[in-house]
This record gives sequence, structure tokens and C-alpha cells, in this order.
Amino acid sequence: FSHHHRRQQVLVTVGDIGEPFEPQSLFVDVTGAEPAEVAGLVCDALGVVHDGVDDLDFVYDDGFERCSVTTLGTAEQMDHFLQQHDDCKLEVRVMQVGVITLWNGTDDSYLARADVSHLSRTALSVRQRLESLLPVLIHKEFNPHVSFSIDGSSDQLLSEQNMESIRKAAQEGADVIV
Repeated sequence: FSHHHRRQQVLVTVGDIGEPFEPQSLFVDVTGAEPAEVAGLVCDALGVVHDGVDDLDFVYDDGFERCSVTTLGTAEQMDHFLQQHDDCKLEVRVMQVGVITLWNGTDDSYLARADVSHLSRTALSVRQRLESLLPVLIHKEFNPHVSFSIDGSSDQLLSEQNMESIRKAAQEGADVIV
């Protein structure tokens, strides 16, 4: 505490997705960390392999400004930067991201985006992500099927057998809706 009077916890977002575990937020404690260590801290928090990060920026001023973490040379410079910008977020760009859209078919409304390459690799994890956004799905009495479509194709049931084709289509930039 003699060197760092305040913890520096920064909200983590993923490029093209936003907050990866919304409605729960993910914060990384960078107090006293060297800028070169931040990518590893973020990877550990996300459960992503350490060489899977393409870019890591501090985003501030309501998203209008950004600063690459690597441009801050020391822990002291990073600490000073974070003290000046209290609305800072860490935006990570993950290599080979596979973005899908999570959709509420009952209300025909957008819920969120998710990554099926690194963060939600299984049908169970995609379903759990949907349940975090729509808690009613947890109740046994209300157990609708979860389906997906690729580029407007007919709906198919979400299953482990389909995850590889979902992942491949998402990585290729197809419009995948679950």
C-alpha cells in the first residue's frame, strides 16, 4: 500500500463483442503490474491462451480515445495514466474470434454477441450464456429449445455436434444467430 494507494481494477471488454460475460462484468486488477504483464492477466481472466491476444488497448473518454497498453513503458506510467482516466476500459482483440449473435426468439430481440472460438466453445457454454441473459431459461417449466441459423438458413437445434460448423462459419464472418 505504500507504493499503490488505490487498486487499479479495469473493466475488460472484447473487441467485436463488448463485455464477454454480460450482465456480469469482468474486471482485471492491474495494480503494480508492468504493461507487459497486462495481456497475461487478461488472458487468465478470460481463460484464453496467452498467445491468443492480438491487441490490447485502454479505451477512455466514452470510447472516443484509445491508448495501446504497450506504449506505457512502466507500471508507474500506467498507474499515472489510469489515475488520469477514471472511465478506462481494457479492450482486448482476440485472434480468430468467432462472433455469433444471441437472439431472443420469443420477443424477437437482440441480447448480446458471443465468441465461440475462445469464450463459449461448447453448446452448453452457449446455453449458459443465454441463461445468464434470460434467467427464465433456467426454470424447468419453461424449457424452450435453443436453435441456430447460419446466414438465414433454416433453424437447427443447438448441439455439440453442430458447434464445429457454427465456429467455422462464425470465424469466416457468416451471420450466425443463436
